[in-house]
Amino acid sequence: MSHKLAEQKLDAIHAHGLKQITEAARRLTHLLEEVLLLAGLDTGERTQKQVVPFRPAALLAGMAAEFETKARERGLELRCSWDEDLPARFNGDSEKIGAILRQLVENAIKFSRDAEVSLRVQDVTPASRAEHSNTASYTLRFAVTDHGIGIAPEQHERIFEPFYQCDTSRAREYEGAGLGLSVARKLAAILGSEVKVESGVGAGSTFYFDLDLTPDISKQSTSMRAADAMSVPEDKQPKRQLDRGDKAQLLELLHKLEHPLTHSRPRPCSAIAASLAEKHWPRVVASEVDKLVNLIDKYRYPEALEIFHRLQSQVETLVETGAGQDVAPE
Repeated sequence: MSHKLAEQKLDAIHAHGLKQITEAARRLTHLLEEVLLLAGLDTGERTQKQVVPFRPAALLAGMAAEFETKARERGLELRCSWDEDLPARFNGDSEKIGAILRQLVENAIKFSRDAEVSLRVQDVTPASRAEHSNTASYTLRFAVTDHGIGIAPEQHERIFEPFYQCDTSRAREYEGAGLGLSVARKLAAILGSEVKVESGVGAGSTFYFDLDLTPDISKQSTSMRAADAMSVPEDKQPKRQLDRGDKAQLLELLHKLEHPLTHSRPRPCSAIAASLAEKHWPRVVASEVDKLVNLIDKYRYPEALEIFHRLQSQVETLVETGAGQDVAPE
């Protein structure tokens, strides 16, 4: 009903009243969703893990994009960082990891003003497992840091209790029923982890959880696949270059990537990088595509932009000269 009213021309008083009704409905819907989610976790309905390959960098970028408007409304800047030496893809329950981060980011934005909220993923693998191979597990720390009001040490455990408010006098100023952190901790427990907090009054807060994850090696980089195809020596492999369809598809993706990459926009950059990574590109461009995708995954946009221009020039030259037909060795 409120959406229908919003389509009408209202004076300032009625418009303000409608805004309050809409906001109250949004808060009630959010509360009901959290209550149902918590109830489902308590009854065991949502406790199965769904392990799939995913890109932690893309997950963070999605979170940043999802909360970008809300953060800006509160005068906050949302930042993402990622350990550059980590593999791009891991196997894990990305849906639950995302749900935990969503609760933590929303909580951080709620209690912050005129500063920044940072999301980061870092390698905290114990030294005993420091020598990684393709199949070794990594311990990844997912952390959300704010510069808000902070939490007294004696309340560090109580804040994870359902419906708990640190200061009931702030309940109206900082909306919420006190369910988000409880949901986050229960989800982390399903994944074999625990949400923890480092905070002090007036010193901001960092909420984090650690997960042991294995790199995804089911899908190697396109250049690796091309070199290892059918276990045939490289000089005996079909020397497939770009055909017209490849050229058109690659140029289209590069055209879509240019603006977000130039302006360092994480969400569209990660989405297009994922599309680039999904295709088995011919060797003539595969190496450059891999470099571009890896740099985007690590938020190294200035370096990615250099690769982008080089790759774009290379593909355009192939199109202009008519080069790049499929050929096979004699």
